[in-house]
Amino acid sequence: MKSALGLLLKCFLIVFIDQSTIISIVQSKPHCMTRGKCGEADSILGTKLPVSCYYRGPPKPLRIDSKEYEQIRSIVPEYSQNLYCCDEQQINDIESQLAIPRNLLARCPSCLFNFVRIFYHMICSPEQSNFIQVTESNIDSNEVLAMQVDITKSIGETIFDSCANVQMPAGGVTVLSQFMCDLTDANETCTMDKFYGYLGKKGVSPIAINFNFIARPTTEQIKLDIYKCYQTPGTFSNKTCSCADCEESCPKPIPIPPSKDRIEWKLFGLDGIALIMGTIYLILFIASVSCVIFYLNKNKPIDAGGNKLSRARSIPYEQPWIHEKICTLFGIYGRLCAHFPINLLLPLIGLSIAVVMSIGLKKFDPITDPIHLWSTENSRARIEKRYFDENFGPFFRLETVVLTPKYQQSFQHGQDRFGPVFNQSFLLAFFQLQEDILNLKFRNRNGTYSQVSDICLSPMENRICMVQSALGWFQNKKSLLEKADYLDRLKQCIATPFHIEKNGINCLAPYGGPIFPHIALADYEEDHVYEAKAMVLTLALKNAIEHDDNFDAMQWEKLFLDYLNQYNNSLIDVAFFSERSLSDEIDRLSNSNISTILISYLVMFIYISLALGDFTTSKRFLVDSRIMLGLTGILIVLLSVISSIGLLCFFGVRSTLIIVEVIPFLVLAVGVDNLFILVQHFERLKCELRELQSESDLSDNQTDYQEKLRHRMERLLYTVAPSILLATCAESSCFFLGALTPMPAVRIFAINAGLALLLAFLFQMLIFVPLLAIDAKRQDQNRWELLYFRKTKIFSSIEVNRSDRKSFLYIYFNKIYAPFLLRNSVRFVVSMIFLAWFFLSVTMIPKIQIGLEQKLTMPKDSYLLKFFDAQADKLKVGPPVYFVVKDPNNRLDYSMMQNIFCSQEGCSDYSVTNMLSLVAKKSNQSYLVRSTPTSWIDDYILWSQSEKCCRTFPNGSFCSSDVESDQCVKCSIACDEYSDDDWCKNSEHFHRIRPNNFYQPYLDYFVHDEPNPDCPKGGKASYLHAISRRNDKRSSIRSSYFMTYHNPLSKSNDFTWALKNARLIGDKITTKIKEQLSSRKSSETDSYDDIEIFPYSFFYVFYEQYLTIWRDSALHISFALLSIWFVTFLFLSFQLITSLVVVLTIISIVIDLLGLMYIWNVPLNAISLVNLVMSVGISVEFCSHIARATKMANYSCPKIRAHKGLADMGSSVLSGITMTKFFGIIILAFSPSVIFQVFYFRMYLGIIIIGALHGLILLPVLLSITGTNQ
Repeated sequence: MKSALGLLLKCFLIVFIDQSTIISIVQSKPHCMTRGKCGEADSILGTKLPVSCYYRGPPKPLRIDSKEYEQIRSIVPEYSQNLYCCDEQQINDIESQLAIPRNLLARCPSCLFNFVRIFYHMICSPEQSNFIQVTESNIDSNEVLAMQVDITKSIGETIFDSCANVQMPAGGVTVLSQFMCDLTDANETCTMDKFYGYLGKKGVSPIAINFNFIARPTTEQIKLDIYKCYQTPGTFSNKTCSCADCEESCPKPIPIPPSKDRIEWKLFGLDGIALIMGTIYLILFIASVSCVIFYLNKNKPIDAGGNKLSRARSIPYEQPWIHEKICTLFGIYGRLCAHFPINLLLPLIGLSIAVVMSIGLKKFDPITDPIHLWSTENSRARIEKRYFDENFGPFFRLETVVLTPKYQQSFQHGQDRFGPVFNQSFLLAFFQLQEDILNLKFRNRNGTYSQVSDICLSPMENRICMVQSALGWFQNKKSLLEKADYLDRLKQCIATPFHIEKNGINCLAPYGGPIFPHIALADYEEDHVYEAKAMVLTLALKNAIEHDDNFDAMQWEKLFLDYLNQYNNSLIDVAFFSERSLSDEIDRLSNSNISTILISYLVMFIYISLALGDFTTSKRFLVDSRIMLGLTGILIVLLSVISSIGLLCFFGVRSTLIIVEVIPFLVLAVGVDNLFILVQHFERLKCELRELQSESDLSDNQTDYQEKLRHRMERLLYTVAPSILLATCAESSCFFLGALTPMPAVRIFAINAGLALLLAFLFQMLIFVPLLAIDAKRQDQNRWELLYFRKTKIFSSIEVNRSDRKSFLYIYFNKIYAPFLLRNSVRFVVSMIFLAWFFLSVTMIPKIQIGLEQKLTMPKDSYLLKFFDAQADKLKVGPPVYFVVKDPNNRLDYSMMQNIFCSQEGCSDYSVTNMLSLVAKKSNQSYLVRSTPTSWIDDYILWSQSEKCCRTFPNGSFCSSDVESDQCVKCSIACDEYSDDDWCKNSEHFHRIRPNNFYQPYLDYFVHDEPNPDCPKGGKASYLHAISRRNDKRSSIRSSYFMTYHNPLSKSNDFTWALKNARLIGDKITTKIKEQLSSRKSSETDSYDDIEIFPYSFFYVFYEQYLTIWRDSALHISFALLSIWFVTFLFLSFQLITSLVVVLTIISIVIDLLGLMYIWNVPLNAISLVNLVMSVGISVEFCSHIARATKMANYSCPKIRAHKGLADMGSSVLSGITMTKFFGIIILAFSPSVIFQVFYFRMYLGIIIIGALHGLILLPVLLSITGTNQ
């Protein structure tokens, strides 16, 4: 970038010459108007320009044997006679002045040819009087002071157009707009009038020149061939301008990626998916109605319902031998749990197992780095990041401040309207803020104090930090800000960021590079930069690959954040961001959610304790309550989660914080359901055992009571434990299969969830079941909860025989709900409603947004929310993106393949930089800013050709352009018209660096050359870190990159599309490069298959997951459903239809949950994917128990079996998992975290409600329809 500065000044000098174009003849006998040198004039660069003599006379010949004669003959061979209006000294002066313009414009042969020819024509034409009029001269010195040059307008336009788009790779800007145009307003664009107006300005030219454009040439006009940018300029060169410099030279068609807009599939002008789903539903609905009508006509009328369970004939159900053995084993274990002291030892064993497993928590080291959390080690983004870090160093740490004025208004200055940020008082306050930030001192790792200059990125490696702010235009000096003409300086630097004068305005920042308006200014419309309402301060710090090595940077960032959090100024409002901000705020968010989670669990604990009880009267409240059992259920959840984490930590499986937030919900949901099933079935079994009426009887019949209690426990586990085992195995297997996913966060969650569910089942059997027997005995003895020594008096027989009374929910499900639901008419309506719901949800799924907005991950009071708003609404440029050339097997030799990387004349149309320039022209689709990427190889080639840049001492050491020494000689490493070696004779190598000179030592000279006005192409500021070298003898290139910028990105979808399109562009470039390399293979053994050009930006590793999120989601859910079907098929006595009904119901739950995500604006990302996988597991709880109870019912009619299964398990499902989680989830709605409200409250509530509706309504209906008579 720095190189552009010097270019600007030199260009101005030369451009003055370019004024002529074509001519209208004024006199009948052409003659000279100027000849020779009579004096010198000062240029705006502080150098001296030759002033021509006023001479009205005939042209004179040059010495035929002189090199000057040969030079002018090669440029303007049209002058057939040896008669010219210039002498040898003037030709040498011309060539000296053309050195820098040649360096700037050499990328485009036709532009340079037009420029040089017109320059020569204006100074040396023997017919100057036809187009030049001297309007002012100095009689004493005979110097020309002013002239008018007549130019045919069409020729002037052709010259301007041929040069208008010539790029300057170091800055991504055009040469004319930055160095050769008379721009006074940042909102202006370079036009032909401004171009020639600038060239004629005194100081740029030695005299004042007025270019007069003539619409039509005269008949005597001298003819000069002028070429358009896509034409080859005759014998001067056989190359056209490259695609980057001339859009007409670009290959067709333009290889751009597809648009980001979602392409909606339309049929007959309607949403295609919705139309198909609607059609299918209509067909199914008509078919169903037809079947019902057919059934009515052929059979008896549909019954009106009623409870047929009491009238149904019971038949014995024989289950397979293995299932019977499982039930028997559980029954035996149930009897053991009723034995004393076994029922005390078993809980102790369970606690001991939990304690032993929890020892692994000593190795607890949760993954908190988002990169390691959401991106796999072998993912493409991680591999590319690792490659970039190893070759070029990790991407720097960005510290950004967006400054907005308070209360200040826009103001008028001359003819320009300026935004409030240009108010001098605001700029001075900004200066003080920046100084305070740069002077912050921190205690480093060694305990001493350091400043930001010790840790910042310094492109020139001189401890001057890379600070991008508008104050850089003032060299970060307060004295320049306080000047009355500060706005003139601003206008100059905004219009031409590379502007530099030795004794005047210097627009380059102190760190050595330019400050572009779109980076330093913000909040303005289109190109109206002067109306900016905000400014941006960006500071880059060095980054390290290892987290611990960033200790010093993070210490300074903490001070930086503390300072800005406390900053209060009456003029400035700040929004700020630091590299550590996201992790800090996420940690704060996690801590703020602890209270919400605790309250949620407290509410669920209270409900469990109350709902597990079977209350008859308020006097027996402490007898009938089951507080200890409820507390035990919560304890089992904690033990299972802690034990699973500890066991996995012991084996080296790292955990994540998401486990703490999600898995307890999952385990509690499953565990509570199991608790309610056990307790409520235990209560129903009391009718099989008549408790004694008094204590005396109880003590006299202790043996009989114990036997009956054992029998109850045996029947309890024989009946329901296999159902709990079925659900546990199905849920655990679905999570263990989910561990096959490569995404670390989801994989670790799945492993922990599966293990925690298995341990929860184990602890329920070891701890809860024995305690249930103990608690039953306590209750039967009328002892108080918690105060075991207190007893309640013996109640009447009605109260004592409450065991004969079924619970209200059981009676409701058995007598009212099940008979109503299983009516034929109701079943038909239910089927059609759920089918419509399913198809409607399917139509919504493609419309679900993908990604995670950063604002959702922040606390509601986070300072980052303000920055994210500013980022979305004010900033005008997005993150940098590097297109990296990867050559793992050292196949590329840059010295021999310069044309496939460069973007100037002679380079391949499908070179790396030409392709990038091509797609950048469609920035709305490519997500790349509309500019040429920075190209080290283009600037290296131009640097090698410049006699001001590439110079050496006689001993071969480098001679910098700022060294004035007669010993310095120009490098002869690039091919030119005088080269006669074999390599240079190939026309493709014209202006290319010879292979034996490409690497050492000249490449080192280039990347360590500091740009200055004499040599703006020095590469140190821009390219020192853009090249990775090998350790071979030549220090050849291992890898390199070409940098550009993304468009401003604000939404998650923007980041995802930017990544996707950048990869499409990289793949396209890779394909074209391989095609060119293959055509140059010297042998059959040469292979370039491993060559790759890939894009890299620091955010890619976070957003890569969204490129495959749908595929990953489908894979996860498919694995989970497959495992559930297999386990259900095994545990339901190989009943294919029943197991398929369960899986279809779970599929419907997941599909309807996805539809709810669209309605409730829940995007699909890793968090919601975890919840979706969890929803599959929880859905098993809603379905498996009812399905098994239906299958095990001893009735022949499928409708009666469905009735029985719903009556037995429906109340437990409703009062257990449904109501418990409902009350707990409601608390999450009041969380201070938006992410908790969106991804936990909304999705959890959807899981519970949708799961309950499907399990309690749809599943019984499907089981009654699909079942067969037994």
